[in-house]
Amino acid sequence: FRDTIRWPTGKARAVLQHAIPHFPNVIGLVDNTHHRVNKPSLDQSAYYRYDKGIHSLITLMITDPYGIPMMVSSGWQGSQSDTQILA
Repeated sequence: FRDTIRWPTGKARAVLQHAIPHFPNVIGLVDNTHHRVNKPSLDQSAYYRYDKGIHSLITLMITDPYGIPMMVSSGWQGSQSDTQILA
């Protein structure tokens, strides 16, 4: 993911500094969503999300400040966090 996230410079940075109202200097957004799956027969804990109480797969999306997708990655085990996926 390090190739996907690039810090803007020069004119692009000046334009993006005010792209999202009330969040100056934000250059994009990162979020994930869980897709519920049936309980797997193997490695159940890897797919179980304790705070949600479900087995799931994760889709992670990175967008620019205008909401245009820059990267979508799907199929991550439900127990993983954003930080683990982005590492």
